[in-house]
Amino acid sequence: MALTCPSDLTGVDLGFIEFIDCTTLSINYDILGQATLSFTVVAAAKEPIDTSVYTDLTFGGVRFTGFITGLEIRKIAGTLVYEHRYTVSATGCRA
Repeated sequence: MALTCPSDLTGVDLGFIEFIDCTTLSINYDILGQATLSFTVVAAAKEPIDTSVYTDLTFGGVRFTGFITGLEIRKIAGTLVYEHRYTVSATGCRA
């Protein structure tokens, strides 16, 4: 269900809302073991606050470290939040 708020937000502070939508996570490996991670972050801020937190991630007991190769941002219709669609090139090792 989408994050929605009442239409009258006078004086309301949305604060810091940001999380990875785990249903969007995709991890693919090339023949040399290089991983490409794709995932969507739902955030109240239009611009990313700190992208470095998405270059060192652990999923399923594997720690992925790498760099961001793509980022698309769009507002989620009917809400006050945004989708930040990341693509990260990384290597993975058991955490």
